[in-house]
Amino acid sequence: MLKWLILIFAIAGQAYSEPLPVCPAGISILDESYPAKFIVMSDAANQGYLEDKMSLLTKVIPEVLQDPNMHVLLIAKKNNFAALQKNLSEEQKKRLQRISKVPSTNWMQDPWVVQFDSKSGAPILRPLLKYNGNFDSVKLLQALSSAMKPELSATISAGLSNSKSSDAMSGQYGGNFLAMGALCLVGSSNLKDQFAPIAKQVCGSATVMKVPTSFLNVGHADEVVKALPVVKLSAESSCPMAIMIASPRKAKKLMQENPDDVLFDFRDNNGEPLRKEDALVQLEDRRYYRMLCMRMMGKKRKTPTARWIEDSFPTDEATQNVDLAPCLSFKNKDFLNFFKEHSDYEKAMDHVQERMDGFIKDLTAQVKKDRPQCALNVIEVPQYFAGKIRQTIRHGFKPRIESAQSLFPNPSNGEVFGDKYLLPDPVNTSFRKDLTQSLTAIGLKPVFLDTHFAHRLQGNFHCSEKTIRLCKPAVK
Repeated sequence: MLKWLILIFAIAGQAYSEPLPVCPAGISILDESYPAKFIVMSDAANQGYLEDKMSLLTKVIPEVLQDPNMHVLLIAKKNNFAALQKNLSEEQKKRLQRISKVPSTNWMQDPWVVQFDSKSGAPILRPLLKYNGNFDSVKLLQALSSAMKPELSATISAGLSNSKSSDAMSGQYGGNFLAMGALCLVGSSNLKDQFAPIAKQVCGSATVMKVPTSFLNVGHADEVVKALPVVKLSAESSCPMAIMIASPRKAKKLMQENPDDVLFDFRDNNGEPLRKEDALVQLEDRRYYRMLCMRMMGKKRKTPTARWIEDSFPTDEATQNVDLAPCLSFKNKDFLNFFKEHSDYEKAMDHVQERMDGFIKDLTAQVKKDRPQCALNVIEVPQYFAGKIRQTIRHGFKPRIESAQSLFPNPSNGEVFGDKYLLPDPVNTSFRKDLTQSLTAIGLKPVFLDTHFAHRLQGNFHCSEKTIRLCKPAVK
């Protein structure tokens, strides 16, 4: 029987007034309806993106520390740590802790997983024995476990025996495993015969729902799906959990309904529009934005291929000296008109939508089986993808997208803290309004983040952090 748990902890900004929710049965990881205690992040950033990473940390750290129960563990250099302390109260500074001399990565989600001890409810930290070459996940977790004391006692358990040692796209990394009550959502990409063994190691005896991610370059579940707590229940939302799912259909619908909204609406971490010169930096820096703009401006390669955004666009070198400023004036209708000329891309997006719909059908059936009275709230969120369009014999020469990335930042790649959902800003006015309405309807306050540096590198906010949540063991 699926163990659904009503939120019984206070919202962010208040102390927990009731006992912790009971740990779920049959699954080894917790969903985001459970209260958070620690968030782990780092100041690690690719060359040229430190300022962007610091801007994100400056926004996120005070936001999560508004909850007096929250602590932040930050792997950072002394000067960066000191800069991040400046805007905190003295009480908040006590809950921000610096960790040094340990392996660091921006993608803090992936080198390890957090499980829980069903007998005590205490967190169990499990390293991936093979992550990104020689990354020492065990050393990282030893430092984190020590830093959590005395607030929290976390044990380090046996490492996950994943088979890949340096494939950054591996479906065996932490971001590919999400909980939803006693269901475990696992992306199908890059796993093949390893899918069942790694899912069992992470999820325990939970029912595993396979998320269709094989068309993605980084095929992790958090790229397209998110289980959210329903803080505000209603007749339409009788389940205490909702499912957020990527939807090209929703993206097209919103653009059709708002044809005159600007296509690219870049905002900073305070929600203010970027200056034109800063917006251009983001537009030019994100490869798929740049190549899309080139095509919409009529700058085509002399020998286009059957691939859409990947190879039928000019090479990066050919775009370096092109003024992309006109692209900042493009509207949703310009984007839609452009795609009328590219029916293969639209057909490929239709196929992605079919796969997402198929997953939702299976998930809804499983929820209905486990809890017949539960009407699952499905939140379609706008998301287009960019990648290689293929037409092969295997698929009857129907257009399919491969090695795909989210064109705009993906809404599912966020994290819940109390009654807030911290998520990437979608850089589109229509998308932002719709996300605000959808999240508000279930009682979550959206906090939009400028995650350009991570999105450019095929990740986002959830990929860049790890949150440790709490539960109490069931009484026998």
